[in-house]
Amino acid sequence: MANSRKSSGLWAILIFLNYLLISLIVSFGQFRELDLFVTNLIQSILPRSLDIPLSALSVLGTFELTLITLILTLWGARVLRPHRLALLIGFGVLVSTETAFKHFLVQLKPPSFLNRYNLPISFPTSSVGTKFAFPSGHMARSTYMIVIYWYLTNKLPDRPNRKIIFLGLFSLGLLMAAAQIYLGGHWLSDIFGGMLLGFGISFCALRLIRSKLPLDS
Repeated sequence: MANSRKSSGLWAILIFLNYLLISLIVSFGQFRELDLFVTNLIQSILPRSLDIPLSALSVLGTFELTLITLILTLWGARVLRPHRLALLIGFGVLVSTETAFKHFLVQLKPPSFLNRYNLPISFPTSSVGTKFAFPSGHMARSTYMIVIYWYLTNKLPDRPNRKIIFLGLFSLGLLMAAAQIYLGGHWLSDIFGGMLLGFGISFCALRLIRSKLPLDS
């Protein structure tokens, strides 16, 4: 157990260092050409008929729905009940860090002509504007939840079912990332930043509850 906690701590430190490195590179504008290339590539490959389905998927990553999902998960999963506070605090740190970076790290949002979001649905936090785009809050929150569900899935006794769920969680993460780029909500570098932020803080939160991380098994 001690080795597990040490390993999870090292993972968290490594992830945060990579997050800071990408943040530094983004601040110097080194991803701009790659960001635009990837966005144009994805939008040219995927048909416009996916506008609505991918918009619906994007809604799942909003602050409001993610928070509701987290609360329901914490109150529904017996193994997490003693650790509700740590995971809620982790979520708060995640949102605060994302918001702070979006106010101070200069990364312009994708221009409006790239926007393909096509649903008449908006939430209160969507009206709270931030100056810049890095990191992707959708990706950070989604990654945070995916790691928690990864942890819960690792507690299941049926290994074949675990593998199926792991594959589903991994696929969901990739779809959310692709959706954000396709819809013109974020650049590729924003997605990477959000993923690293979500991974890092979820690892720290799981370490605080002194439990074995799924990636260690």
